Amino acid sequence: MKLYFQIQGMGYEISSSIDPNSRVGEIEVNGVRYLASFLQRGPKEYVIELNGSRFRAFVERFPDKAMVLVNGYPYEVESKAPSSKAPKYSPQVGYKEELTPLMPSLVVKILKKEGDLVKGGEPLIVVSAMKMEYTLKAPYGGRVKKVNTRVGAKVNPGDILVEIERTEEGGWKES
Repeated sequence: MKLYFQIQGMGYEISSSIDPNSRVGEIEVNGVRYLASFLQRGPKEYVIELNGSRFRAFVERFPDKAMVLVNGYPYEVESKAPSSKAPKYSPQVGYKEELTPLMPSLVVKILKKEGDLVKGGEPLIVVSAMKMEYTLKAPYGGRVKKVNTRVGAKVNPGDILVEIERTEEGGWKES
């Protein structure tokens, strides 16, 4: 199922394969996939984890929109049919972000090295957790600034495995 939203006037196409029982799976936002988990802490409070980055959100619903407070920042969210008028969100060039595992894991493969250009959704590291392997993918295009792990390393949520710096030559994965 695909959902279409406008957040602060920018268009987002979102689809997910989240298991309703475990609330863990993948979510795709404008063609970029993220490993995700969701935990509802109260009627309006949620804890969301995307590729190891944790966010706390409070949601206030209205008939035509919702106001969402994420880590202290307010966003106006409207459910919309797809529109070519709303510009699609694309991250800012020069912005740095890190990649961490969703749960305690063992590094199985490192697929990129420092200096490599990557596109959004491109596999970076394979880790093993609970007898399953999963791939940590680049959330956006850019250059691998630093790899902070090695094959065989035990890693935990919050451990920064890869740092990516957004660059124009890295490009963006478009849906």
